[in-house]
Amino acid sequence: MSNSQVPDPKLLIDQVLQLSIEAGNEILHHYQTDFSVEYKSNNSPVTIADESANEIIISGLGRLQPSIPIISEESPLPNYSERSVWSYYWLVDPLDGTKSFMHREDEFTVNIALVEGQSAILGVVHSPVEDRTYWGIRGDGAYCRNGEDGKVRKIRVREFSGSRATIITPQFRGSRQSRNFIEKLNNESIECDVVRSSSSIKFCRVAEGAADIFPSFTNTSEWDTAAAQCVLECAGGKVVDPAGNSVIYNKPNILNPNFLASGGGDIDWKRFI
Repeated sequence: MSNSQVPDPKLLIDQVLQLSIEAGNEILHHYQTDFSVEYKSNNSPVTIADESANEIIISGLGRLQPSIPIISEESPLPNYSERSVWSYYWLVDPLDGTKSFMHREDEFTVNIALVEGQSAILGVVHSPVEDRTYWGIRGDGAYCRNGEDGKVRKIRVREFSGSRATIITPQFRGSRQSRNFIEKLNNESIECDVVRSSSSIKFCRVAEGAADIFPSFTNTSEWDTAAAQCVLECAGGKVVDPAGNSVIYNKPNILNPNFLASGGGDIDWKRFI
């Protein structure tokens, strides 16, 4: 049976933003300590910060909307037979960029998305070290709030100029495919400025017009991308697989395909893959 309550993202956003900040503050507390690192069965790292932030978010979302189920990286994944009938659910990565956290690289985020069907209708990405929060609501646009002064600004992707591209690549997992992508751009007389970054911040840089394209050729899961994809799409960008199809959620396999997260302009980025 599907969950029948129809949530309004505009009525939920303030509480979700506050939850992301509370989780971020908890992460920063552990960031300042000599934390230990453990490894899950899939060899991905996990710390007490991941687990503590997860508890804050899961309990908070449960109080906010008790009828809406939650999928989190740090919680057991329900069987597809159960989740396939959900109309809405929360999709959470309490600490996206654990490797960046481990290496004291500062670029890690709290990701919270509300998914309707197979796409996110609300997405929050909070960067604890920057004290900056990005969010998007389908039909309402994308925003960024600087925690230092509390100012909120509406963000929008930039239009690609056609001659020089700013490309975001992963901090820790560069690939031969990424290098080939850049080489093909160069071969068409498109100069490239390459910026390395981690976690969902890569999407947010494109969403706020600081970069043109984030090509992903490494393994990611649905909780890594849902919130940030929502922010980018609400800012006028898109996230598509190599065939040009929008990246979707609540699939039998939670791994994402390779994808291109891009801003504005008429360029067909797929032809450089």
